Amino acid sequence: MHPAIKDFLHTQHLLALSVLQPYRDLQTLDSQEVCEPHTLDSVWIHSANCFYAFDETNYALVFKSEPHTRHIQLATRYPNVSATIATNTLKIAKIKGLQIQARFTTATQTQEEIYYARFPFARLGAGEIYALEILYAKYTNNALGLSKKLEFHKNP
Repeated sequence: MHPAIKDFLHTQHLLALSVLQPYRDLQTLDSQEVCEPHTLDSVWIHSANCFYAFDETNYALVFKSEPHTRHIQLATRYPNVSATIATNTLKIAKIKGLQIQARFTTATQTQEEIYYARFPFARLGAGEIYALEILYAKYTNNALGLSKKLEFHKNP
């Protein structure tokens, strides 16, 4: 992973997570049925914002959430997810952001320690620690030039 991507991940703290939500799951997230293939009309996207800490060793974003939330229930069923992280600016030359494809998992003990080291106050709240294993990322930093993008592909 390019050092500029790592630096960006360390300086930010909020990600937007997006997970698949097949139409039939709008009604019943508890169903243990095997899901059939979906048409585009039957698939929705559900998003949630989460504070994260970056696990640089495993290229993972670690976050805390409650198991009953819709985004966690859906990510558990459909672990191929996406996320974005971006700075908040109106100046085109200062735009920085990352588009991510990831695999949702439960966090390891080491990842929990990374998360609580960054957000010690989070120990007070309910929830469990999860991780997004980054499989692909595209980094935009307009300060490097409007057409310059850095990419990361995790080797299988």
